[in-house]
Amino acid sequence: MLTSTNKYITLKTYVSLLTGVLSYVVLIIIGVDYAFLWAFLIFLFNYIPYIGSLIATVLPAIFAILTVWNRSGHFMGVCFC
Repeated sequence: MLTSTNKYITLKTYVSLLTGVLSYVVLIIIGVDYAFLWAFLIFLFNYIPYIGSLIATVLPAIFAILTVWNRSGHFMGVCFC
């Protein structure tokens, strides 16, 4: 029992770490402020079953949209000036 739990935690940590690193790279490319903080939160939220991955996806996405929108006044090619 302990071995299977240990394997699960180890695998979950690796997957969460990979997700956090890839998220960091994407957030940096997009130009989102506080990319490291968001990537760290994504890493942590991935430990919460079901809802954690949803929160880890939705919150940074909303923040990224608002950040890009505030910088350029454009979102998806539409000007909201």
